[in-house]
Amino acid sequence: MAPRPPNDTGTGGGDLSGFVAALQRALCLGAVALYGSRGRGDHFPDSDYDFVVVSSSFDGLNPLRRREKPYEAWAATGPGRGADIFGLTPQELLAMESPLIWDMLEDGRPLFDDGVWRRAVAEFHRRKTAGYIIAVPGGWKMAERPAAEEPEDR
Repeated sequence: MAPRPPNDTGTGGGDLSGFVAALQRALCLGAVALYGSRGRGDHFPDSDYDFVVVSSSFDGLNPLRRREKPYEAWAATGPGRGADIFGLTPQELLAMESPLIWDMLEDGRPLFDDGVWRRAVAEFHRRKTAGYIIAVPGGWKMAERPAAEEPEDR
């Protein structure tokens, strides 16, 4: 799927291009994606925004420090609603070792992508198709052994 332009979130979220531009000035930006209810398009008018910001600038920073520049950019440019912003390195996104990251990749709508988001989504779908990641009611689970690797009955 091709990323939508930042001012066309398709989710009634308004113009987010200022937020993306501020992130580009502040970080070595790999991707920005809107996920959660606004990413899925089932949000309410007062719903907050959920973002994942992917940047190599986050290398070596703890999760709280990773949020500083994105929240500054949101405060300066956001549409006046609350936001939850998660910062990942490109390596963490591609390793996708967390069900939260799986949610991001499932529901996320890229607002900016240097290619890392597209690669992660492709790998996520490959893992789902192979049976490594399984959707279950209320979330996800990691298969103990993918169906493709199960021994045949003799």
